[in-house]
Amino acid sequence: MNLDVTRPDPIAREPRLRPRDRRIAEAIALLTLLPVVPVLAWADQTANVHRSLAPLEKPVIVSRGGEGELAGVRWRVRGRTTGPGLGDGVAALRIVLLARPADAAAARSIGAYGTLYRLRDGQGHVWNGTALAAPAKPGAPVQVTVQATLPRAAADAVALEILPPRSQARKGALPSLRFPP
Repeated sequence: MNLDVTRPDPIAREPRLRPRDRRIAEAIALLTLLPVVPVLAWADQTANVHRSLAPLEKPVIVSRGGEGELAGVRWRVRGRTTGPGLGDGVAALRIVLLARPADAAAARSIGAYGTLYRLRDGQGHVWNGTALAAPAKPGAPVQVTVQATLPRAAADAVALEILPPRSQARKGALPSLRFPP
């Protein structure tokens, strides 16, 4: 047998569009899909913005002398002292808290990595505080001392905020406690 003889039969095809008709159909398809490109870019940028923004907070404002509960721990401010800082116009603020954890997981979260102690003034300035605490036991109160260095003018007017570690936070707004000055 010869290869010329074994050639397959040609496939019967329907007549194709003329080149001019095909270009018109391509132009119509392009014009209908063109507005979709900016919408896709906008949707992609919106998703990126939502991922990069800080989550919303849902603070519980605790009255002076009152107690607030956050992540299974009851918090109360015991004292607040302002001392001299390292330079002119700087103050060292020390806030003493009493924390009473309800269970073992709450006891671990008191001094845990990720628990945030922030000081915020009425103008929106924020300073981070460092907490020192002894190991806590469920049901037993423990003293927590939050220290921060901030401008002397703001030392008497800052509110303390406590935020739980992100691992304990659920979807949605982050719960927090806010103790006014």
